[in-house]
This record gives sequence, structure tokens and C-alpha cells, in this order.
Amino acid sequence: MTVTVLRLLGSLAVAALVVACDDSSRLSAFPELASAGMLDAGVIPEADSNDRIALGARLFEDVGLSRDSTISCATCHMPSHAFAEPRAVSHGIGERARKRNTPSLINIGVFRSSFDWDGRAATLEDQLHGVFAVTGDMGIDLGEAVARVREDSSYDMAFRRAYGRRPDVDAFLDALVAFQRSLVVSESRFDRFYLGGDSTALSESEKRGWRLFRSNQAGCAGCHVPLPDREVSGVMIFRDARVHNLGVGYETGVWRTSVATE
Repeated sequence: MTVTVLRLLGSLAVAALVVACDDSSRLSAFPELASAGMLDAGVIPEADSNDRIALGARLFEDVGLSRDSTISCATCHMPSHAFAEPRAVSHGIGERARKRNTPSLINIGVFRSSFDWDGRAATLEDQLHGVFAVTGDMGIDLGEAVARVREDSSYDMAFRRAYGRRPDVDAFLDALVAFQRSLVVSESRFDRFYLGGDSTALSESEKRGWRLFRSNQAGCAGCHVPLPDREVSGVMIFRDARVHNLGVGYETGVWRTSVATE
């Protein structure tokens, strides 16, 4: 790999991290976001109950909800990496789990209308049905996950406080989704630079990365369209609301389920 290409990738990486990671959060369940020095702004308040969000955050980190109690949602959606991961391929348990890299959950409830890389899940709840499956990331189905939660008296109390009833599948999914939808971050340094016109918000290296991002040389902005969200002020979205076949993990436009890793 040439020095020029390395510099190009380095600049693009800096630009991407500015957008994805350099936002602040008051998520008490994940102090790593602040301690890692990655965040410096605030979380937009969501309509979900704080009790439900807190319960969802606990479920999100609970390794006991996997087949062998070794992984949680946070194992791949790592708070210290903007709820994404530094690995090329996710580390899951089920036979269909280790297929793709884990995308970030930051702002996922704001601008996403389809989920998973191929858009096969219409809602976050649908997506969780794939995660909690014998062949999925957690290696157990939703019924088993809820059964494990029901065995914990502190969980039982938390569900009664948040939902007025014992844990069940609907409440379990709703709590996890409430937490994910609370991960809305705005006013990053890039937002201040692009939306607020603050030329001092980015370093010169980051500005070079931004120019490359929009250039024909890199071509990133062709799919990752930089647009402000129409409903949430101060939030940038980098997508065109379409699913693209880039020739990785697909055969004739259909997801390759027979391939172990992609």
C-alpha cells in the first residue's frame, strides 16, 4: 500500500471519527464514552421513560442473555467505539452470527427506517428477533432470554416499575429499543463546523479528510450523503436511504446465508 493511499485512509478515518465518535453523552450506564475522551456534547432528550431506558441499558450489557454467558449486545456495539466495533467481523455465538461488521448505534433511532446491512429488518424490534435466535448473535431465542430475566428478582422489580408487569417478550424488546432510541447525539464538532459554520471546530487534518470524503477520489459522499436530519435539529445523517450491493457478501443481489464469514 502506497504512502499516498495510507495518508488518504488516515484522513478519512479522522473525518469519520469526528462525526461518529466525538459527541458527548450523559449515559450513566456507559461512562466509557466520556472517559475515553470521545464525547463533548449533549444527548437530545427522548420521549421514552427513563426507567425503560435504564432497564434497556442493563439488558444491553448483560452477558447472561447469551447462550454461554460470554457476550452481550455491548460486546459488539462497544460504547468506547461509538457503539460499533474495531473488528472486521462481529463476534457472535450462533452459526449465522459472524458475518458482518457491527454498525454504530449512535442516532440509529433518528434516521434509520430499515436495519441490518441488507435492510431486511423493518424495525429495531424486528432486528432483535434475529439477534435473539439460536442461530443469531446471542445463540438463544427470545423466549429463553425472557425466561432467564424472569429468574432474577431485581429484573422482575425493574420490569414491574417500568411496565407494570413481569418480564415478557414485548416488554423485553421495548426496553432494548427504548435504550437504542435514546442514543441520539447532536452538536458534535463536525455538526458545529458543517451546520453552524464554525471553521475552528475541526483541525486541518480533519478538514482534509472532509474534502477527501466529498471528492471523486474517495467517492464516499456518493452514498453517505451529508444531510441534516429534517426532524431533529443539529443532527447530521450520512446515508441515502438505499441498500447498495457492493459485491461483498452477496450473490445475484441476495444475501449469502451459506457463507460463514463475509
